[in-house]
Amino acid sequence: MSLKYSSNKAGGNNSSLSTSPSSSYWNWGGSSFNYSNNNNTSRNTLTNSSGINQGNINNSSSNNNNSNHGNHSSSSNNNNNNNNATWTLKCTDLPQFDALQAQADLFRTDDKLHLRNLCNNSARCAGLTAVHYSTTAFAKITRRKTTTRTTTTPTTTTTNEERTTETAAAAADNQNNAEQSTAATKEEEEEEVEEEDIPEKADSQEQINNSNTINNNNNKNNTGTTTITGATGRSMNLNNVIHRRIILDYSRQRVQGETMELLYDLADAVGLTDRREAFKQGQGINLTTSKGQPVLHFLLRRQPESSNPSTATSEGGGEGNSSSATTGAAGEATAAASKASTPASSSTTNTNTSGGGGGMALYMRQILAVRRQIADFAERVRNGTYTSVTNQPFCNTLVLCSGRGGYQSGPECIAAALELDAEAMVASAGRTLRFVACSDPTQFVRATHDLNAAETLVVLILLDYRSSSSSSSSEEVALNARTVQSWLKQNLMTNDQKATTTTTTTTTTNTITEADIIAKHIVAVACTDKFNKCQEEFGVRKENIFAVWNWVNPRYSLFSAAGLLPLALQFSMPIMEQVMEGAHDMDEHFFHAPLRDNIPVILGLLGVWNSTFLGYSSRVILPYADGLRLLPTHVQQVDMESNGKRVALDGTPLLHRSGEINVTTAPYVLQQSMFQLLHQGRAIPADFIGFMVGQAPTAVEVSSDSVSNHDELMSHFFAEPDALAYGKTLVDLIQEGTPEPLREHMVVTGNRPSSSILLTKLDAFSVGQLLAMYEHRTAVQGFLWGLNSFDQFGIELGRVLAKSVRAQLAASRKTGASVQGFNSSTSSLLEQYLTLTNYGKKQQKTNANGGGGGSGLGGLGGSFS
Repeated sequence: MSLKYSSNKAGGNNSSLSTSPSSSYWNWGGSSFNYSNNNNTSRNTLTNSSGINQGNINNSSSNNNNSNHGNHSSSSNNNNNNNNATWTLKCTDLPQFDALQAQADLFRTDDKLHLRNLCNNSARCAGLTAVHYSTTAFAKITRRKTTTRTTTTPTTTTTNEERTTETAAAAADNQNNAEQSTAATKEEEEEEVEEEDIPEKADSQEQINNSNTINNNNNKNNTGTTTITGATGRSMNLNNVIHRRIILDYSRQRVQGETMELLYDLADAVGLTDRREAFKQGQGINLTTSKGQPVLHFLLRRQPESSNPSTATSEGGGEGNSSSATTGAAGEATAAASKASTPASSSTTNTNTSGGGGGMALYMRQILAVRRQIADFAERVRNGTYTSVTNQPFCNTLVLCSGRGGYQSGPECIAAALELDAEAMVASAGRTLRFVACSDPTQFVRATHDLNAAETLVVLILLDYRSSSSSSSSEEVALNARTVQSWLKQNLMTNDQKATTTTTTTTTTNTITEADIIAKHIVAVACTDKFNKCQEEFGVRKENIFAVWNWVNPRYSLFSAAGLLPLALQFSMPIMEQVMEGAHDMDEHFFHAPLRDNIPVILGLLGVWNSTFLGYSSRVILPYADGLRLLPTHVQQVDMESNGKRVALDGTPLLHRSGEINVTTAPYVLQQSMFQLLHQGRAIPADFIGFMVGQAPTAVEVSSDSVSNHDELMSHFFAEPDALAYGKTLVDLIQEGTPEPLREHMVVTGNRPSSSILLTKLDAFSVGQLLAMYEHRTAVQGFLWGLNSFDQFGIELGRVLAKSVRAQLAASRKTGASVQGFNSSTSSLLEQYLTLTNYGKKQQKTNANGGGGGSGLGGLGGSFS
């Protein structure tokens, strides 16, 4: 199928348009598309001038969704097969691709486009920023000593006349409040000023009920005063609200206005808004699966329109700590989850989540049921109702999973980010969360060496487990499960350890059995079709199995039970709901914001520009907050596994670079080596992430001639991007009087691209925003490159080859079989490795007889076998 481009310069131009052709025509399989290339502030428009269906896609109807940057006139079609023709369109076939290549050549050769020149253009810099405001706000709270009249919003429908009356009354109240404020005593004024300097998080109920009000007060034309009183009785002047915001400043990227227009045009031409809408509507965009599977991980953090899931009453009824509530929550979740063991076809998933019946509404009911099960179980563990086999409360959570799927990186990232968050610190006081994500015995020892088994709850992530399978993931999961079972038994059953149960009449002594330990100390997260196997092979109780559906991609499973359960056990479900709210806030921004104001889209466009056109093979995230030290690792997992592909959706080789090496960084104090490379070695585009408010307050009083710890940290956040952009020239060094022998060594060329991302504060909400932001950036780049970001066939080859190696190792250790079936290099290495077998067995025998220091695994036999 050929794609031809012809320019029609006869189209009408208006004074606001650039000199680019006003309209061009796409001819694809006999269908003509009128592409208006209007490089102005209005959205570009893509219409089907012929109304002809291509590949059975009906493009004759109009789509007036304001969220689209390009108002693509195409009706929604639920049949996944109908989308294949559109989704296989390649960016290299488009004229915008050639124009961007020419633009990249200019940046390589024209010194006027050096960043030291571009960054001095204030008009350009002002246009290369994007700001996202959230309805969840940090506010300057005014706490009044006087009693504040609380007005309860009626739940019944009001008429227009009633609304008018209420509006007038509210205006009168505002006037009275203003008069009262003027007459306030000096003492009250001083108290209010002092407390207003403390940024606090607005009440969650206020955030929900007054989100429209807050948005309206964001409007620059709104000069009125609005005061609300939340559920806690605190009055808030919305004009004094410090709104949560994310500021993206990409003026230090090697782009100018024309570059961005070409990138937006490329996005329009490949149908980015259509692909984003298909993603949002649950169409089967994972086209390499047998039926075109939907990608719905954003549903996992979608917020219910009704009550909070952590406080919702389960179908079992009763208090959260009662057995009936437990059975009800678990039973409801199991029943609901089993209905979604197989994803619905794309024709059924394109259903509004607020509707009834099937599709995404069904998925949401199942998701919320599992959330309630998690909330109920986590609360019972945390308040001591659910205890260990020795009747001790659980204060340690040990998660065993496969590191290959990304089940570890996301939860660990959140846990690190919340360590010093004030609210999360209180919720996690006295609790420990550890992960074991591979079969390396040292990782297990490190995770368990200081844990009391009697206080440890184990969470088995069995999503990669396949019964009777010799796959690497299944073997690893099964091996870790056996290891932790042995550890629990040896620590809880040593020397016939017994637990004593005292009743009102008699005291009985019960021997702790293996079944008792597993029943109380091990819970599991598994796909619904593996519930029976969890019970049969691992002994996990059915009510202690938490469902994940097979449409959940492992690297996007953070907000499924795989991530939510251990994090809720550590920090509580209300804290995790704040993380989900932040992620959902970014989802809404991504799905609805125009492309020019859409932060994930802009980041994705810049990623394509830097890697595909400017040739940068790597990129790095530099967070100026120790709590985000694991964010680069998680983004690496998501991004490189998603977009490290060699072929397009139709299976043909890509004709351009795709996928970047995401460099992981150590905490800020160790980044100096990275900056040496960035300034004078390889150029690597960087994302700087900083926060307006420090996560941990400084106890040291700041003198008049110094700054706070957080200001000191942020001074580098603001300085380094400029240093990368401007550099230091030889002329600068001569003027500074630098000795001649050192001048060339001290030249810093500059022109190193970066973006600055400034957020309000690092807390649960903002962590969710950042995680979702980078997920969507990855999807945007995959959409533009025309590849599938939601499969991962490349990682399977090593797993397949590991099967034969595993079989060889087993045969050689058990029967002494010689190494066969490998190339000479691998055979030689295996033989050298196996020469230690006899030594390992002798060492184990010596340890067992008390002649050595032990195997390091508490007698698990992990030294060489």
